[in-house]
Amino acid sequence: MSPIIPLTVGINKNSNLLWWYPLVSLIFEIVVFVSKRILHVSHGWIGNFYLLAELIIVSLIYRSAVFKHSKVFLPIVFFLAFFLIVYTVVFSPMSFNLMAASVAHFFYIILCITGFYSLLQKQEFVYLEKSWFFWLNTALTIYASGNFLLFLFMDYLNTLDRPLFLKIWNIFFLLNITKNLLIAVALYHYKPAPRESH
Repeated sequence: MSPIIPLTVGINKNSNLLWWYPLVSLIFEIVVFVSKRILHVSHGWIGNFYLLAELIIVSLIYRSAVFKHSKVFLPIVFFLAFFLIVYTVVFSPMSFNLMAASVAHFFYIILCITGFYSLLQKQEFVYLEKSWFFWLNTALTIYASGNFLLFLFMDYLNTLDRPLFLKIWNIFFLLNITKNLLIAVALYHYKPAPRESH
């Protein structure tokens, strides 16, 4: 339920995609909880829809902040989304697609590196901690780096030592909570660009 924190902090900034990111996360968390704890039905496939939704939202945020004039960014995102859909349908329609998740999180790492570089290039802030984009990059760097490795080796760890895997899986929850707390800080500092104001 950690997405409630950034949603509360940014309640007056709900017209931007940064606020919608934790909202979508919260909706999917509730759907997974209901499926798993109340309906007792398979819920792994729900994560595939979240993976696609997250890819689209994160990509749109970065397109607006960094890649506005890039002609190759949207085709890359469309290709990745197409890959996620096709790979999931072919190989894991009813379970969480670990390979697609690893690819998506690796893409987020690349976005974060580019985002940090753009902050250094533009130098719009004397105090970097006042930049919402700095906090978003920090949140996604921590979240994506940990999840990339976790998803990449999940099957191997689960087969090798399931009790150890279940302990390591707690890292995912910690990464998710950390991401949401840092997005709350990003929303606190968020100010729309002048062209976004009407």
